[in-house]
Amino acid sequence: MVTLLYFLWLIFAAAFFYFAYFHWQIAQKPFRPFQIRQMPADPAAAQVIQENVKDFNNYLEGLNTQNKTRNQAAALGFLIAGFTALISLALTSFS
Repeated sequence: MVTLLYFLWLIFAAAFFYFAYFHWQIAQKPFRPFQIRQMPADPAAAQVIQENVKDFNNYLEGLNTQNKTRNQAAALGFLIAGFTALISLALTSFS
C-alpha cells in the first residue's frame, strides 16, 4: 500500500512540476505586434489603417501583460503544488 501511495504522489509531483514549467514557458512568449505589409495608395485609408493597427497593438500589449502575470501565477501555484506533493510523498513514505 505504501509503494502505491509513493508512486501516486510521485506522479502528482511530476505532473505539477511539468505544468509549472509549461506555464512558465508560455509566460515568456508574448504575442508579436501586428504590422501591415502593404499600405493602400489612398492616404486617408492609410491613416485609418495606421490608427487601427496602433489601437490593436496597444490591446495586444495589455493582453501580453495580463497573460504573463497570469501564467507566472499559475506556474508558481503548480510549483507549490509539486513541492506539497513531494512533502506528502515523504510523509507517506516515512510514517
